Amino acid sequence: ISDVMKIPPVKTMEDVYDLGKEVVKRGFTALKTNIMFTGMPDQASVKDNIEALTKIVSTFRDAVGDQVDICVDINTTFNNNGFIRVAKAMEPFDLMWLEVDSNDPAALLQMKESARMPICSGGFFSTAKAFNPFLENRSMDIAMIEVAGCGFTESRRIAALADVHEIVITPYNAVSHLSTFMAAQLCASVPNVKIMGMDVDGAPWKDDIVTEIPTIKDGYIQLSRKPGIGVELNEKEIAKHPWLGQ
Repeated sequence: ISDVMKIPPVKTMEDVYDLGKEVVKRGFTALKTNIMFTGMPDQASVKDNIEALTKIVSTFRDAVGDQVDICVDINTTFNNNGFIRVAKAMEPFDLMWLEVDSNDPAALLQMKESARMPICSGGFFSTAKAFNPFLENRSMDIAMIEVAGCGFTESRRIAALADVHEIVITPYNAVSHLSTFMAAQLCASVPNVKIMGMDVDGAPWKDDIVTEIPTIKDGYIQLSRKPGIGVELNEKEIAKHPWLGQ
């Protein structure tokens, strides 16, 4: 994938360290990582995954120091017992959050109560109705809202519901500039935002398929003052890159 994006691949811990330094240099206030890694078997044990994740997060922390927050996303890699072991291993690194996906409010609450860092979840859900039992149960500290998947109006409903329960939100944003502009408008229109993330990498033609690109200054996005969400699609450029998947 690095060949497609025209960026250096991340293969070693030195590469991870350099990536952390790039985050600092570009002025971002936080970074998010997951369990990657080189040489990991397809059926890695819980111990193997935790050791790999600990090395990655430790290397990032060494690179960014205390000035940049670190978020860790473990998706559905672990069951409750494995999650508790991960949370314990992550305690030394002062995480902004540990992100986990669960379809069970009680199970997620158990994970939250076992962890000594904020728990972020909800990226799999697309409606306020789906979020409701988790928010009522206070199963998460931070609600992850995928704006591109939920739609803008439903995302605002979810944010409002979270605010009722005094829970902050963060937009999931790893799709395109279009998603970034949507997420920025959401953040500007609700009172309970923790932080907005974005995927800084992408295909070389990522900037060409929209009429505007996000302006980032000192790690903060500048909100567009143009109508709507502040950007339009460039359909002529999009037509040059048809989806060839099945």
